Amino acid sequence: MYRLFIISLAVFFLSACSSLGSQVDLSKLSCPQIGILKEASDKIFKDSNGDDSIFIEISDFRGSCSFKEGDGQKIAKIDLNLTFFAEGNQNTVLDQNFSFKYFIAILAPNEKILNKKIFQSEMELDLESKIASISEEITQKIPVTNFKDAKNYKIVFGIQP
Repeated sequence: MYRLFIISLAVFFLSACSSLGSQVDLSKLSCPQIGILKEASDKIFKDSNGDDSIFIEISDFRGSCSFKEGDGQKIAKIDLNLTFFAEGNQNTVLDQNFSFKYFIAILAPNEKILNKKIFQSEMELDLESKIASISEEITQKIPVTNFKDAKNYKIVFGIQP
């Protein structure tokens, strides 16, 4: 099956941080790390006969973060945009619509999973080319004791096995 490209674990720091009180120096804050869990970057779905039918991958992602304080809590808010690409097997009869699941997990500084959410999405294959693409926008919030601690957290995502 043809792949647009292979995704490896990409972790980078987000730098779009805003809405902080005047007592915090914006230039010294870093956002949580985000990236694709390499082992869950793509998946091949099988048909009822056990043959490969659809290949799906996370083809791109973007993120930004901001910080908010209120009601005695400090929150790091991360806005994610995940793009999924799918390609159907040219030799298989496919339904035009199919659904898949993906996850987003928040990891503490010690790598312990604090929260994992599973999302369901639906794609519509072009029946002629047998390809599809969809973008999902999701917001995750991380309560922190200090805004400077946000950089020690990680957000990872992937296609649910």
